[in-house]
Amino acid sequence: MLGMAVESYTSEGKPTAPGQSGELVCTKPFPCQPLGFWPLPGYGTDEDVKAAQERYRQSYFDEFPDVWYHGDHVLITESREGNGGGVIMLGRSDGV
Repeated sequence: MLGMAVESYTSEGKPTAPGQSGELVCTKPFPCQPLGFWPLPGYGTDEDVKAAQERYRQSYFDEFPDVWYHGDHVLITESREGNGGGVIMLGRSDGV
């Protein structure tokens, strides 16, 4: 995926082998990554901002610490001729 360091993880948080399905994760920050949930700092009460920041952390970083978890089940194919492989989206994994 252009501009994103993506991997597929097992439920234990380990990278899957090529061709094995797993959870889509982003291991580094990416250009279109949201900064947080509304209200952001400066746009709400301290209590509301803190609650939004906690919801954001719980939504994307609780499953695998310090790794963005999006709730999608994927399969990353093997690299062919150095192209890095492809990503096949298999559906949602988080019940949404």
